[in-house]
Amino acid sequence: MSQTVFSLESIPLRDRASFLASRRPNLQSREWTGKSGSLRMQVSLSTEHTRHPGFTGVFERTFGLVYAYDLKLLEHYRVGSVKPPGIARDTDPSLYAALPGDFWEYCDRAAKIEERLANLGVGKAKIGLIDKRIETRLPPGGGPPWMYYANERFLNRDEQKELSRAVSEWCDGDTVVAHIAHSLDVICSKDRNKGRKTGSVFSSDIRKALATEFGLVVESPEELAKRLR
Repeated sequence: MSQTVFSLESIPLRDRASFLASRRPNLQSREWTGKSGSLRMQVSLSTEHTRHPGFTGVFERTFGLVYAYDLKLLEHYRVGSVKPPGIARDTDPSLYAALPGDFWEYCDRAAKIEERLANLGVGKAKIGLIDKRIETRLPPGGGPPWMYYANERFLNRDEQKELSRAVSEWCDGDTVVAHIAHSLDVICSKDRNKGRKTGSVFSSDIRKALATEFGLVVESPEELAKRLR
């Protein structure tokens, strides 16, 4: 299962813009003089996962399957990403699938897959367009990350709704990226984008591209169960 589903998609639509605007990694730095008189600096980043409101309803029931069937979470790494208390890797690493090799190689592969999906107009592509829109409205000295400005000052109500919907596609993209980066060949999802032929990572044209370029097949729970019989 994709960890992003529980950390981002679990946030109610009405709260997603404000949640993204409020999340901040903790930045700490320390300076000292080395033995040779050179200036040394150490910078560390940490995240307060208690800032996440947690998840309820269908997400809570779905997460229960992780324990019930000993399933593993797939993670798409981002610096400072806030996760629901109790499911962060540093809290319970046993919840996560083992990486298929070196950590940095995995991150590099995931980034390239994410970029490829964005070039196809899905995954984080819509978030990227909103990012550029916000950049044109920033005050002098304003800068990344764009999500710090995802509030009513820089996005009107309709645009905040647009952002909330784009987060759903972002999460679907993360799910696909993590499956490919872990060298998996089947992804199980009920999401068929309500029959749309394009515009989503699970739409028919993109599913064909996933199978052709990455060997990843999207199957429904029923199709997967039939395969495993």
